[in-house]
This record gives sequence, C-alpha cells and structure tokens, in this order.
Amino acid sequence: MRLRLRTSITAAALVATIGAFATPAAMASATPGTHSVFAAQSRQAGLTEKQNAELQRQADATIAESGGRQVAANLIDMGHGVSVRLVVPGEKYVRDLATTRGPVTSVTAYVCPYGDFCAYTGVNYTGKEQRMGPCGNHPLLGSGWGGSGSWYNNQTQWTMIASMYGKNGEWVYSDDGPGSHDTHGNWRPVWSVTNC
Repeated sequence: MRLRLRTSITAAALVATIGAFATPAAMASATPGTHSVFAAQSRQAGLTEKQNAELQRQADATIAESGGRQVAANLIDMGHGVSVRLVVPGEKYVRDLATTRGPVTSVTAYVCPYGDFCAYTGVNYTGKEQRMGPCGNHPLLGSGWGGSGSWYNNQTQWTMIASMYGKNGEWVYSDDGPGSHDTHGNWRPVWSVTNC
C-alpha cells in the first residue's frame, strides 16, 4: 500500500469549489461534500449513471487508501498543491468536468497545466492523473502505479528537475527539467517524486 497522505480543507473552500461545479438546485438539495452534489456535476458533464457510480467508487477507494478530500466528481485534493484527477470510466484522458462536456479525444486537448509536474497511470498521458505543484517529495497516491505510465514536467523554472525514488527512498531517475516528459515510462520501481 502506498504512503497515506492525510489532509483537509476548510468547509468554506469546499463550498466555494463545489459551488463552481453544481447548479443552485443541486446545492440546495445536498449538503456540500455529499455524493449527490458530485452526481449532479457528473450529470451536467454528460456522464451516465453507471459512469458516475464507478467514478464515485474510485474516488472513495482513493480517499480510503491515500486520504484527501473530494472536491469535484473526479477530483481529490490532497493538500499542499497535490491533487488526483480520475479519468471518467470508458474514457482515456482526464478532464475537468466543470468545463469539458464529453470525452477529451486527444492528448493535446488536455495535458499537465503550467507550473505542475504530472504523473499518469497510463501511457501517452492517459488514465488517472496526479498533479504535483509546490516543491516537495510526493508519494504516488492510490492504485494503478505498478506498470507502464507517463509523466510530464511542466514546471516554471528550468532548474526544476524532478527525481523519482523507490520504495526505500533509493534514487531511480531524474529528468531534464521543465518540458521533460516520457509517454511510455515505467512506474514499477517508483514510489515517490521530488518535483524540484
């Protein structure tokens, strides 16, 4: 089991975040943080009930294993600038359900935001995404990191070299800084990333 990372965010921040994704009717009928708010967001994004149920199951499993707080239907805030975004069941790429209706169909349409180091459980930036913003050593969270995957270093300074470490803290690999990426990486020996 991966290292557990426990964090929390304030109720006000959660309400503000959920409010950006849910309709006023959904907000009135559900207490912030409940599954019904996220189900409403999923419906607005065009997900089926089956997709929503599986997405919620994955969110619950990730939180049970790694901690964090669900702040959107497919987004878990781990605190300290780290987040996990889940891919919608049946789709290849992660997407922001608040702004993107329908599946993302190409890697160029959605890739790691500027300022972050992003790890993906699948090759070619597919599957679950873990974003790492502020400088630190970040464990890979949840399941899915035991094989082929990908990563993109889109940090802001050329000196922000990311290094990957094994289960016992041993160095595995260092990239060449911002712009570095690997579309067919191997997560098997990697347990954490120091993104700067």
